[in-house]
Amino acid sequence: KNSFVTTRVLREETWRAAAYRAVEDDLHISEDDLEEALVPEANEDNMCHSVTEGKTVSSSFPGIKSKYRTHMVSWKIKEDKVHVFQSCGLPLNLEKRESNPFKCDFTIAKQMGSDTKTLYWRWVSSDEAKSVRRFISLSEVTPDERWAKYASKREGPVDFPPSERALALLLEKCNIKVAAFGVDGCR
Repeated sequence: KNSFVTTRVLREETWRAAAYRAVEDDLHISEDDLEEALVPEANEDNMCHSVTEGKTVSSSFPGIKSKYRTHMVSWKIKEDKVHVFQSCGLPLNLEKRESNPFKCDFTIAKQMGSDTKTLYWRWVSSDEAKSVRRFISLSEVTPDERWAKYASKREGPVDFPPSERALALLLEKCNIKVAAFGVDGCR
C-alpha cells in the first residue's frame, strides 16, 4: 500500500519508544538489536525526527475536531550491522527482489485475529520514500478522504460512509472504477 511502518504513540509513551515498539512488532527486531545497529546520529532527535501537527474532524468520531501529531522517524543503519536486518531483506538483493511476489524484499506474517495476513515489504531510497510520503497537513484532508483511507486499511466491516463521495473514494482505493458504473453495461 506504499506505506511506512506505523503505529500510534500511546499515552505516556515517547515517540522513540513507539518507534522501537513498531519496529519490534512489525519487523521482529528487538529494541536492543535496533539500538546497537543505528548510527550515533539516531540518538539526536533533530537529526532523525520531525513532527507534523494538524486539527481536523476525527475519522473515528465524525463531527468531533481532533488534534493529530504525525511523527516521521528516519534512521540510518551502521554498515557493519546490516546483518541485524537480514530477515528484513538487507543487504538488498535486486535479483531476488525481481523473483519475489510484488517485487518485495521480504515478507512478514502477522496474526490478525484467527487469520494470518502476509505483509510484503520493500526497501526504497530516501528520495522515493519522500515521494511516497503523504504526510500533508491533516487540516488539508477532507473528512471523506480520511474516512476512505482508514476504511481501506480495516479488516472486516467498516463504519457507514459519511457521504456518497466517501464511498466512491473507498471504492477507487480498491481499484473499482466508480465512473464506469452504468457505462457499457457495467454494474
